[in-house]
Amino acid sequence: VKTFLGLQQQAAEVMAAAAIWEMELNDAELELGKVNKHEKLYINEEIGPLYK
Repeated sequence: VKTFLGLQQQAAEVMAAAAIWEMELNDAELELGKVNKHEKLYINEEIGPLYK
């Protein structure tokens, strides 16, 4: 029974760690998306007048 409880505790810790990593990765993807969108807009603003 002790071994089972130990394994159950370890599994719960792994699942909690995975959930935290998933949230952090989602936050990082959102931030990268904002940066990418901003940079694209900046590039378009810089290049746009050259073609006119």
